[in-house]
Amino acid sequence: MKKIFFGLIALLNLSLLACEIENTAIKGDLNATWKVVKLDGKDVSKEGATCVIETAKNLISGTSGCNSYTANIAEINIIEQDLILGTITQTYIACPNSFEQKYFKALQKVNIFEFVDENTLHLREDLGEIIELKK
Repeated sequence: MKKIFFGLIALLNLSLLACEIENTAIKGDLNATWKVVKLDGKDVSKEGATCVIETAKNLISGTSGCNSYTANIAEINIIEQDLILGTITQTYIACPNSFEQKYFKALQKVNIFEFVDENTLHLREDLGEIIELKK
């Protein structure tokens, strides 16, 4: 009787663990061309910024809507949803607004990615959301 009881407890624990793993599963594919739609909670979709993520090449690139940029992915952990970028390099065309510098500073702070759904990705630092991207 004790063996059956402990066997049932072990089976229950495995079932709960499987549910927890399923709930934290990645909901999408990082590898895509993303549109930057929010920066620090503000709608910036009219800026025309993009973010192209290529994990096989350890590369992020895109445009700020004015200048092109690229950065190596210094660290990525798909399971833990960690993402850390190297130094961002950019072209140097004079831009008419301050969005670009805010965007580049926010990108440099990113250390976590999180899918809201398969078409919405949040790039953030530990303290909260920084950048919202959409396919």
